[in-house]
Amino acid sequence: MDLRHHLVEPNNVQDTYTQFNQVEFTLSYQGRKIEANTIRLAGEITLDNVSEFSDFKVDNFVGAHTFISEVLTSTSNQGLIETISNYGRYEGMLSKSVNRADDLNRSDQLCEIKSYSPAVVGDLMKGIQLRDNNTDVVEETDDASFSLRPNMAFNNVVLVNDGDQYLSHNKTGDINLSFRLARSEDFSYGSGNSATTGYSLKNLRILFNTVPDDGQMNQVNLRTKTSLEQVVNSNFTSLNLQVPAVCTGVSGSLMASSRLGNPKLSNYQQARLPNLQSLEFLFNNSQSEYITYQITSNVDATQRYLESFAEVTSNAASLENINQNEAYGIGLDFQGLVNLSNQKFGILLNAEVPEPHNLYLFFHGVYQL
Repeated sequence: MDLRHHLVEPNNVQDTYTQFNQVEFTLSYQGRKIEANTIRLAGEITLDNVSEFSDFKVDNFVGAHTFISEVLTSTSNQGLIETISNYGRYEGMLSKSVNRADDLNRSDQLCEIKSYSPAVVGDLMKGIQLRDNNTDVVEETDDASFSLRPNMAFNNVVLVNDGDQYLSHNKTGDINLSFRLARSEDFSYGSGNSATTGYSLKNLRILFNTVPDDGQMNQVNLRTKTSLEQVVNSNFTSLNLQVPAVCTGVSGSLMASSRLGNPKLSNYQQARLPNLQSLEFLFNNSQSEYITYQITSNVDATQRYLESFAEVTSNAASLENINQNEAYGIGLDFQGLVNLSNQKFGILLNAEVPEPHNLYLFFHGVYQL
């Protein structure tokens, strides 16, 4: 088979990229098929105002994904397919559900700069310092490098039949990927961090494989995510949301709003609401039947949260992982496809809320090509 490995530089090539930069790539492969689920983003990291021995941490379940705040995926033929805000949080939520800390020592995790503790990830991102043997003075720093698999539509193709992982350029046209980089206050945390702690990325590139186009174009399903953000600031919260997608479930996590923009605190906290009285999800199912799911304890809420990842994790999520990783979330598996674009999706939350919290919701969808 004529398998080709492609390397694509950003459309807007720069020496370095930093907070809020929009980095865009165009994947063009005329006359060929792209191998989905294998697209990777690679680059190198330079840290700013981070000393060798400072308390500098990065969420070890997020790793190098922490530099991405938003991902947009589109094609020349279909237009916009997926927009994911708070991307690093979703990566952390999913990773903490399906992995133990020891699992992050696998090679497929280490190349994304994930590891068994936040301090180790922070040290890895500092790079390797080369010292003079006599004076112990740092003469050179070898920047840390990463290669990560973005958690986006074309890396979440449902494989049902042989060949489903290959997508013809005739069907999609060029694939366009756009990454907005995270602000400096959000990518790391620790007592050594300050308002001047920052980062820059360089040599960014997308890697992907293609094979010759055999003329066959099977229907392919992409798993997508639609993200929404709300504020919970009272003991009783009622939300009515418009979700423009056909979905299989929803997963959400909370964080105290006071942590936002604080460089000393993790931006990926999954806060547990004390004294949960009730949680209800309200919507019409695929048979247009009005459904109410009522949850009355944190134990039940956590179980439903794990089940909400059923379509995207091959049932790898476990309560043991959630407890070990000090994670928590709310969610629901819809047990089928539900079109939420023509209705309101309701959430009723009755719990003790000691201070305002941000609620980050990710609706799992399906896009057919």
